[in-house]
Amino acid sequence: MKKAEKYMQIERMEDKMVWTKKINKQLNDFLTKYNLSDIEREELKEWVKSGSGPYDNPYYICDENGYCCNYIEARRFIEELYDEFYASNNN
Repeated sequence: MKKAEKYMQIERMEDKMVWTKKINKQLNDFLTKYNLSDIEREELKEWVKSGSGPYDNPYYICDENGYCCNYIEARRFIEELYDEFYASNNN
């Protein structure tokens, strides 16, 4: 292995470690800020474990101001739509 390749590999590992620390800090801050159910907490941890941040959402749902919702806000919005849809179809 060439020296340049070795240094690049070490740099990528360091970048990943910095990213992981940053995401874990965001997750801990998020968990102290929001009141979550056990299911929401576990889903959020799985989402973060997959490499995403707690302030991202897989649905690209935005609020009324055009800002991207965090994972929990988006999840709750989807759940609310689901409940409204099935409530209106059961009547």
